[in-house]
Amino acid sequence: MSRWPRRFVRVILPIALALLSACGKEATPTAPSAQTSFLSGTWRGTATIQVNPGDPRAPPPSTGPMVWTFEAVPQTNLQTFRVTIQSTHPWLAMETTASTALSSSSLRHSL
Repeated sequence: MSRWPRRFVRVILPIALALLSACGKEATPTAPSAQTSFLSGTWRGTATIQVNPGDPRAPPPSTGPMVWTFEAVPQTNLQTFRVTIQSTHPWLAMETTASTALSSSSLRHSL
């Protein structure tokens, strides 16, 4: 047998088999994964407000950033959320926290 086949059998083949045997294996979970809602997380956007749009002397529309953060309340079937709203818009500078819930009827109407 020449040198190349011997090296292949002794070195390369065992390394290739070791690497391939590890493919596709995932670690065993230690606990169930927490479920998340499609709405959970932070949503960022821009609010545009136009004051008295029909008035010829009305100021031009103004824009400002808004951040909405939705956190699902535990044991509510991912339908109730604590919501934090932050706005730095010149006409609507605020930060507030509220609770809101999705109902099955509101979900049916949105489809």
